[in-house]
Amino acid sequence: REVLYGAYCGGTKPGMRCVKKGDWKLIQYYETGRHELFHLSEDPGETTNLAEAQPEKLMELARKLFEWQG
Repeated sequence: REVLYGAYCGGTKPGMRCVKKGDWKLIQYYETGRHELFHLSEDPGETTNLAEAQPEKLMELARKLFEWQG
């Protein structure tokens, strides 16, 4: 199952858009373009950013976000 959403949090929290597919979750921050990638079944607290270690998965989910934004 895929879940796509975007949110803008004012104040000290940056806006972000996210995609979740299976056990994977990708967060992209509006202001910086920074990515955070998590494997939720192994890291439910989202403490280990796998963006650099899993570039193929990052690109797969980033494409989903790009397509969703149209």
